[in-house]
Amino acid sequence: MKVLHYLILVVLMVSCSPYGRKKLTIARSLDGTEAIKTDGLYYRTYKEEGKTYTIALFLYQNGVVYGSWKLQGTIEKSIDQIPDPKRNIVFDWGIYNVSDSQLIIQKWVSGSGGPYPTWTYTGTILNDTTISFENKHYGVMKFYPLEEKPDSTNLFIE
Repeated sequence: MKVLHYLILVVLMVSCSPYGRKKLTIARSLDGTEAIKTDGLYYRTYKEEGKTYTIALFLYQNGVVYGSWKLQGTIEKSIDQIPDPKRNIVFDWGIYNVSDSQLIIQKWVSGSGGPYPTWTYTGTILNDTTISFENKHYGVMKFYPLEEKPDSTNLFIE
């Protein structure tokens, strides 16, 4: 039983440790941008096997990204499914950079053992409320305004 407790402790320490994930390598947009809105979230709703799903993604003024979940239903019906950022799951987080009309997102993704890998997604900013990503997972995302959104403070990005 003691071995199991030690093993769980080591796994928890590694998952929160910077050594348990790959380094994010893009330059982060620190001062915000006027090219995109950041007082809400970006989403894409689609149908799969007769069900409606929404992908949601928060972009913050400080260059932090939170999200990329597959939620059930339309954005209006799935907004309550967005996980609490205080749960501190590393692959919920990442950073972004805006250069002219290009948006680059780099996030950690769920891995199978070893350090969490990073993925980089590139999109074109069509206007301040629409981003078209090369990656099919994100596709064309629209802006959805929110009165409040989760804080961008997390354990993984300084």
